[in-house]
Amino acid sequence: MFSSNNKEAGFILPLTLIIMFLLSAVVLFEVRDFMHKRIFYEKQQELFTIESLLQMAAVDLVDRMNEAVVETTGTFSYEHGSAHYWMEPVTHDTVYIQMTMETNAKNKRLVRITYDVEKKKITHWWEVTKG
Repeated sequence: MFSSNNKEAGFILPLTLIIMFLLSAVVLFEVRDFMHKRIFYEKQQELFTIESLLQMAAVDLVDRMNEAVVETTGTFSYEHGSAHYWMEPVTHDTVYIQMTMETNAKNKRLVRITYDVEKKKITHWWEVTKG
């Protein structure tokens, strides 16, 4: 009934294994690519958060500089992190300010500012992101 023709023996199994290997390789590549993109987007979100903290702290600091009595150290607390500052007078019209922003995920940004008291504006700005 069935003849044992060996001309086609062993063709389907190797082909199936090759197709499954290629399919598995594509799936693994896509999973790895997804993981890298997820990490990238999380870091971008954290950078956006620290930028937002920086902008809010800068506005609050300038407002505080316009007060009659200014504390030389202080902290601004926000929903997604905090900003700690300390300031030191350099001349009668210039103040050196250092701020450290820290997100809830413990990423930090250090900002050094030179503030002109007479003109009521920031004259120099330098920042470094840590974490």
